[in-house]
Amino acid sequence: MAGYETGRRNPSSSVVNNICKEFHVSETWLRTGSGEMFLELSRSDEIAAFVDGVLHDESADFKRRLIAALSHLDAAGWETCTISASNSLDEKLIRNLLLQGAKIDAFGVGERLITARSEPVFGGVYKLVAVEDEGGNITPKIKISENVAKITTPHYKKLYRFFGNDTGKAIADYLTIHDETVDDSRPLVIFDPDATWKKKEVYDFTAKELQVPVFRSGQLVYDLPSLPEIRRYCLEQVDTLWDEVKRFDNPHKYYVDLSQKLWDVKHGLLEKNG
Repeated sequence: MAGYETGRRNPSSSVVNNICKEFHVSETWLRTGSGEMFLELSRSDEIAAFVDGVLHDESADFKRRLIAALSHLDAAGWETCTISASNSLDEKLIRNLLLQGAKIDAFGVGERLITARSEPVFGGVYKLVAVEDEGGNITPKIKISENVAKITTPHYKKLYRFFGNDTGKAIADYLTIHDETVDDSRPLVIFDPDATWKKKEVYDFTAKELQVPVFRSGQLVYDLPSLPEIRRYCLEQVDTLWDEVKRFDNPHKYYVDLSQKLWDVKHGLLEKNG
């Protein structure tokens, strides 16, 4: 090689051909220095080069199996084949693949959807929040703990979601006592239940009750949607969230506020039993 670089030796035609083939270099440029250095490969040439490289690489077992599978496709299969990816995928890996231009049609997400990698154990438990007597009278109950996060919100409750009429985007969720009704025809002041000085007036909004009965007295009273309908509904609901809430890095907090009446009940029980 040093002889070629210093001009003491001239490469033979076979050497020139090997260099051009290996590095996709223009023979004209290599011999004369004129024109483009690299050849522009067609899609077919790229595939051929990839296959040739795999077949000569003893470590490329997966690629060999991929080519073997592709070799069984007919002409129609090459046009309609769906490319899927799986194996420990999460939202961050999927985002990075798409940003890198990966031509993937579907992602298989399993282990990191069933259990979060950061929280492999689901810590949700049932807690008593109210007792109803035979006369239909409801007595709220609360669990008190030195760990503030474990203090429950008492009572039989109702959950609303507020949507801005001008944007269609979700503003906040609003937890109330079961017999409360939100009047969305007039402005409403909501507040952070953990930092009550943080207040916001919402107006020109629609309050949607989120809970719907599925079973009553052991009987199914709900029209079960199909899987495509569930998927479509989930996508629609995610789209109502602002991008600032959905971003992976430093997302904005989406608030779940308590009504004044529910907050008063909770703190009344805390003061009484704390």
